[in-house]
Amino acid sequence: MIELRISLAVCVICVFPPALGAQAPAAAGDWPAYGGGPGGARYSTLDQITRANVSQLRLAWVIRTGDYLRDRGRFEANPLVVDGTLYVATPLGTVLALDPARGTERWRFDAHLDIDGDYGDFANRGVAVWLDSRRAGGVCRRRVFVGTVDARLIALDAAAGPARISDRRARSICRRACGTPRPITGSTA
Repeated sequence: MIELRISLAVCVICVFPPALGAQAPAAAGDWPAYGGGPGGARYSTLDQITRANVSQLRLAWVIRTGDYLRDRGRFEANPLVVDGTLYVATPLGTVLALDPARGTERWRFDAHLDIDGDYGDFANRGVAVWLDSRRAGGVCRRRVFVGTVDARLIALDAAAGPARISDRRARSICRRACGTPRPITGSTA
């Protein structure tokens, strides 16, 4: 019986490994990852909207991104909210940082896609946000990553947006992630 318990514990640890190097817990009101958090539970502890007042909700704001491609683009991004800023990516790789309460733009990054490229349908599922907990502050402590339809991975400083990343390590991360694909020897693909 003891062997069974140990085996079961080992299986649980292997199937559900502890989050090594995981990001800090999200602040109340944040939605830092697809589905709300690392587990994707799609659950928020916010309680401002209730069954009693949901019928009274009204449109708060609209943002026009400028990305419009008739028959080729569609909006599929999951916006993220981190530290009081809403981040969203458009089908053409534009990233917007918005005030979630007012919808006002804090910064905008345009990936300058060549829309004449043969990429199929233009779509972008959103951004990813990462916090470098070893940095006390300054440029690139929190980064926003966006993948573009033309196969680029772009890192932006969450606070400044399109400002150039001056951190050598951050540039190295981007280079490794976006480097030229290398063929795999013996691959049949």
